[in-house]
Amino acid sequence: MKAKFLLLVFSSFLILSCVRVYDERVVPEPIISSKLTTFDKHIKPILVVKCSPCHTKAGDRVNKWDNYNTTKTLITGVMGRITKDPKDPLFMPQKGTPLDKEEMDLMNKWINDGMVEK
Repeated sequence: MKAKFLLLVFSSFLILSCVRVYDERVVPEPIISSKLTTFDKHIKPILVVKCSPCHTKAGDRVNKWDNYNTTKTLITGVMGRITKDPKDPLFMPQKGTPLDKEEMDLMNKWINDGMVEK
């Protein structure tokens, strides 16, 4: 009887140790980190790839979106253009690939973080 009881306890322990218990208090890590978003580290790389091909001296527009002061000054207009419907004539980037959700979230986070340069 004692052996059966010990076997039951041991097997119960073994089974329970293999089961992963879901804890509702565990919050998944957000896609966008809680760390401070900066222009140089996070925003400039996006703008260089998505905007600079047209916004350079050799491109169609002279606004250089890889420049911190230009971007900080004009970010409200930029956000208005990149969030438009791609069929809208004011949508940006007109000739490039639209920003994806994560890039848009990062741009918004940079604004909310105070548009820090470095």
